[in-house]
Amino acid sequence: MNQQKVFELAKQGNPQAIDVILNRALQPKSIKAKTALKDRCLQIIFEYAQVPSQEKLVNWLHEGITKLDIDNIERLNIYGWQQP
Repeated sequence: MNQQKVFELAKQGNPQAIDVILNRALQPKSIKAKTALKDRCLQIIFEYAQVPSQEKLVNWLHEGITKLDIDNIERLNIYGWQQP
């Protein structure tokens, strides 16, 4: 799937497309993201070996999700999980 199609699907709130975008951006930081959309709430679980700066990650995520301008999302829940 090309990058433009992924971006269009992400703007529509497609969790798999949002996964692709997030994981491409976070790969250099060794952070993985998994998303789900339920009841107009986008849930994102971050998995990492080394705990990132929560403030930086949340600000980066807020900026990115805002740029996508997804109509069917009212809330965003963010979770983190450190790999053992």
